[in-house]
Amino acid sequence: MVAKAQSGRGIARGIAGKLAVLPEPVRLFARRRAFELAGAAFIASAAALAVALVSYDSLDKSLNNATGSTPANLLGYTGATIADLGLQSFGIVVILPVLALLAWGTRLVRHTPVPRFGLRVLNLLLAICALAFALHNAPVAPGWPIRAGLGGTFGDLTFPFAASWLAGFGVPTVAPAIAAGLAALLLLFSALGLSRDEWRTVGTGMALGLGNSKLADTNLFLASSPSNLSAVILGVSLPATISSTSAKDKPDTPNEDAYWFTASNISFAV
Repeated sequence: MVAKAQSGRGIARGIAGKLAVLPEPVRLFARRRAFELAGAAFIASAAALAVALVSYDSLDKSLNNATGSTPANLLGYTGATIADLGLQSFGIVVILPVLALLAWGTRLVRHTPVPRFGLRVLNLLLAICALAFALHNAPVAPGWPIRAGLGGTFGDLTFPFAASWLAGFGVPTVAPAIAAGLAALLLLFSALGLSRDEWRTVGTGMALGLGNSKLADTNLFLASSPSNLSAVILGVSLPATISSTSAKDKPDTPNEDAYWFTASNISFAV
């Protein structure tokens, strides 16, 4: 095993030595393309895993279910097997690898390396276990597709044992769940490997998305009734009535079919 590892390192050094003789622009070009290919592979893997999980059907043929029917999973038998193993083992926490692969792939596509990649993978695995442990007692929605809880079989096997042991020291049941949840968040934060600026970009994007969603809800609210529009403008709930005016009495507007509403002494068009 040691000899094989040394042989692998020797091959890597040999390739690096051959690339070193190439001109700097060629090496930079090759490095950037390699980053992009690796990033695209990570992003494609994240998308495939997400599709397999979203299209999961507990009746599909997999390692845990022997059936002759064609899998309903969009990725076929392979997707059904991966989704079944992930959900059965770790429940909803299996979504964490999707987030990690997207984060790593995005960094690589932008020609930014993922430092200490082995440590990131280890932290991701620990985060999955910790969050599955923490979600054991979380309420399950009626449509949850597996028999185990949100933490999967891992949570069902580990949490009761740990909670029972800690109860002997007077520790409440909720304490280990909270501690494991906080640990999972810290481990996931480390596993994603995003910089401070990247986290700021993520936060800005989420804020913009939330703002656009609220704006869309406001537009629907205003469009639902003229009285809603008058209430927003005047600050009170006033009845708005449609006044039938001739075209010559209307101000010049791009839309000749605009409706004019009058609330008190204030007129406005929508």
